[in-house]
Amino acid sequence: MSALQLAAHIVEAPSWCSAIVDADRYDFAATYVPPAWKTRDELLEAHERITEEFAASLEPLGDDHLRATWKFVVGEKVLMELSREAAIRETILNHLIHHRGQLSVYYRLLGIPVPGAYGPSADDPSPM
Repeated sequence: MSALQLAAHIVEAPSWCSAIVDADRYDFAATYVPPAWKTRDELLEAHERITEEFAASLEPLGDDHLRATWKFVVGEKVLMELSREAAIRETILNHLIHHRGQLSVYYRLLGIPVPGAYGPSADDPSPM
C-alpha cells in the first residue's frame, strides 16, 4: 500500500464496527468499497467522525450482544467465526496496531517525526 492508502485504511478501520454489531455476518466480497480520501484534511475529518461513531456504537451494547457469534465471510467461505467482542478487538483494534507500525516505517522513510504511541517516541523532544 502507498502511504495514503495505508493512512486511509487506518482511518476507515473503526468504521467496520457497525458491520460487526449490526449484523451476524459481513461479506467482504459483496459489500466492501475502499475509501476515496485523497487529502490530509479529508483523512482528518473522516478520522474524527469515524472515531466518534465507533465509540457511540459501542455504548448501548450489552454483554449478550457482544458475546454473540459473528462471521466474516467472502461469499460462502467463512474466514472468521468469533464473538463480536473478539471481532472488534481483532479486526479493528489489533489491525490498527499492526498498520500503525507500518505507517511509522513510512514516516521514517519520509523524514516525518514518529509520534509516540504509548509514551514519547525517539523523535519527541526530551521533557527535561
